Amino acid sequence: MIFFDRNNIVHNCVLLLIGFAGVTDGKLSKREIKEIKIITMELLEKFNMDLNQDGEIDEEDFDELFEIIQKQMESFHFSNSKSFLERIGFSSSTKEEYPIEFVREVSYAITQIKLHPSFNDDLGIQLVDGLNTIAHSDGKFDNEESRWIRIIKEELVLPF
Repeated sequence: MIFFDRNNIVHNCVLLLIGFAGVTDGKLSKREIKEIKIITMELLEKFNMDLNQDGEIDEEDFDELFEIIQKQMESFHFSNSKSFLERIGFSSSTKEEYPIEFVREVSYAITQIKLHPSFNDDLGIQLVDGLNTIAHSDGKFDNEESRWIRIIKEELVLPF
């Protein structure tokens, strides 16, 4: 089993995508996961990451990376013994506040992405576009999603 690598640009990108989807509206919908999977598969291909080293980049690699990110997120304390996925809506419909350490981890992922030697404007645009797609995928685009996208865009996309 591979663990979360703070220096791996793909790990940080996927943490950002999942964290954004779960925290902004308190739920991680199946539509959001579908969009995250599309973006993740593009990233795995772009960075040639065959996680399970079976000779092809496929759904198994996505599943493994999703599990890595989930375990990283669950390393933060969540009240009432809920897991991260339970907390963001798979089995609970109440929106709760997240520990500051979790929000800090998502913020740190943005910094790690931006400072990575492989980061470029195209990747920044791809991530911001992906966040927009994820935000709109559940049919609701709320103020919190808009605020997060604006902040992340300021960090990852250079003004023209």
